[in-house]
Amino acid sequence: MKNPYWILLLSLILLSSCSNEIRDEDSCTSSRELVKYNPTDYVISINTTRDIYNNLGDSLGKDFSFLRTRGSDNPFEEEREVVSNTCVILPELRGDIFLGSVLTRASVANCCYKPIIGAKQPVTVTLSLPESTSGVISNPSYSRYMNYIKEQEQKSSFSQNDEFSYSIEQFTSYNELKSAFGSNINTNALFWSSSTSNITKEHVISKATGLYIKFWQTSFTATMDIPQPPYAAVSSDMLDSAVYVNSVSYGRLGILTLETNEKSAEAETEIRKCFKTIFTKGTSFLDSDDKTFLDGCDFKVFLLGGSESTAVLSFTGLDGFIEHIQKGVFSSSQPGVPIFCSFANVTDNTPANIKFKYNIELYEPLYVELEDRVEGLEHNMSLHFYKNRNKVNKIADPALKFYILKTQEKTLYNGLDDPTTITNDTLCFQNANSDTSLELPYYLSDYHHPPKKPIGKDSWGMIEIKTSEKLLPGPGYEIIGDNPTIVTTPLYN
Repeated sequence: MKNPYWILLLSLILLSSCSNEIRDEDSCTSSRELVKYNPTDYVISINTTRDIYNNLGDSLGKDFSFLRTRGSDNPFEEEREVVSNTCVILPELRGDIFLGSVLTRASVANCCYKPIIGAKQPVTVTLSLPESTSGVISNPSYSRYMNYIKEQEQKSSFSQNDEFSYSIEQFTSYNELKSAFGSNINTNALFWSSSTSNITKEHVISKATGLYIKFWQTSFTATMDIPQPPYAAVSSDMLDSAVYVNSVSYGRLGILTLETNEKSAEAETEIRKCFKTIFTKGTSFLDSDDKTFLDGCDFKVFLLGGSESTAVLSFTGLDGFIEHIQKGVFSSSQPGVPIFCSFANVTDNTPANIKFKYNIELYEPLYVELEDRVEGLEHNMSLHFYKNRNKVNKIADPALKFYILKTQEKTLYNGLDDPTTITNDTLCFQNANSDTSLELPYYLSDYHHPPKKPIGKDSWGMIEIKTSEKLLPGPGYEIIGDNPTIVTTPLYN
């Protein structure tokens, strides 16, 4: 007969052992949940410039004591950081954007989405649409997600409060528009070419001030419940690189650039007034000052939710502005398109941020006037350098290049067809003597001489050469005057 004492003792030992194993397992589980991955925000550096007296920064142009000196003729530098965890969704990339989609951080930052394959947790989806119902997508994919979205769009209400949002920022280089898109997209190519291939040239504004306006009207937003971390089964070497889509917004979005010769503060005030008027009263309430301002602007606009074309459109003036800046009305048949989405880290559900670091070099503007001192047919050309439009003298940087377009029109008067040829030459000059002005070679504006060869048996004809010069626009200076400014000098007998 078995001893009940030993049976009881053995049972207690086994129970204690099991209890210890459970506690150890709980401890390990707890420990794993406390492991924190700290992925570094993806940083995109952008170098640009600002006119020190034409900057929207609150303290810029007023007090420069806080800025670092760089020991150059452009001595001031400012650093700004913009952090974002939302990206504009390009139509060609929509197939990778759905709630629960897992992508590499770098591909999100560079707007070339690269999915990470692996098991995902079920996703509970909720829409901000009235009368919509939540749903669970057990195995998240684009097709399953879109089936849910389309089903909800058909049965939900699109009653809305007509809210329209926009933000205004200053820019000099079109590279600065990257932060408006929330990615390292090639904005130079997007805004200056119909193709985004092999376009590397950096484009800068050609007028005194550049502003960009990001405007959007949201129809609804799809969000997912916060999952248990980690959200997806990702290999350990990819954990810090993995992010997932946790919200998608639908509606209409535009990114508008304008270039104007107005000062940045005045331009910002005026364009804000125009937007407010259009979206609270209507285009018919724009006044003559609005029209004058808009007619002096050059615009480019990128639109989502309009014609479904992502080609950037260029236009000028009031009519073009009204045509492209309009409010939409959403319905089950026109619910809007995906305009932007947000991301979270797979490891711990924290926002997956992209940081834009702006290195802004502030400079005092250089104003340049091409002067033409005329003495008879002789034109004595010179460049004059100023620190402002009141013509306070300034020494131009010897490294700065000034390009003169020289045009010659040659006409051969032969008594028949009098053929004319036009040639253009671009001449480069620099302020090598570090002076406030630069003398250029003179030329004769109207010069006649016989041809090198006779044009007929008894006739030689005559050649007339007309010459003119003008200063071409360039980085680092602004042209003033009539280009050239004519100064007539009387001839002495």
